[in-house]
Amino acid sequence: MLDLIDPRSGLITARYRVSPVQSLHGHGTGTTSAAYGDGYLFASDHGRDAVEVLDARSGAPVATIAVPGGPESLVFDATRGRPCLSALPRGR
Repeated sequence: MLDLIDPRSGLITARYRVSPVQSLHGHGTGTTSAAYGDGYLFASDHGRDAVEVLDARSGAPVATIAVPGGPESLVFDATRGRPCLSALPRGR
């Protein structure tokens, strides 16, 4: 699950279904990084080497984008209007 937290109140305001993390020690498989931008949530998925795109209002899946190697950090560049992702080749 991916929780959206209101920074002022500290309360969970929305909850989204994403791939579960399979390791408790850092980056295993599943979603380990997420970003919001332009009405969408972008979530990295180590298990499928992909980024899941969800509609931020409904939580409905919009797309799954294949990423060569394991997706790492994910942020949204508001100036350019697009997500930015770092990925590492497998075995590193």
